[in-house]
Amino acid sequence: MAARSGGGEDERQTDCVLSRPDRGRSQGAEPRERVDPGTVARTERIPIERRAEAAVIAWMRHRTTAYDSLAIPRVRGKRREVRRVLAERSRELLGRYRRGETPATDCPLALALAPGDRSRSA
Repeated sequence: MAARSGGGEDERQTDCVLSRPDRGRSQGAEPRERVDPGTVARTERIPIERRAEAAVIAWMRHRTTAYDSLAIPRVRGKRREVRRVLAERSRELLGRYRRGETPATDCPLALALAPGDRSRSA
């Protein structure tokens, strides 16, 4: 069975790799399954502090922006570019909180954390 990668070109590539005969494998050795190319497979190599930061940035991307409804062109690198820009904005916003600045009344983070905001619960 092929590893699921979230769809698109990566999934086809993974399916091809898994379905082709393993050339050069020693007699009796178990075939290796290719690891899903998603971020989950790489997390153990990242220090816990960076993983925590990435988790916060991802949460903010989905809760404080319109990322989930954006129509991002299917051009190589475009989604990564959009995510990078949103991450920069999230880091700037978190920096203001760390410096003790008073958040604006329309601060997206304050609105996402508001007790009455159950429309976008995780």
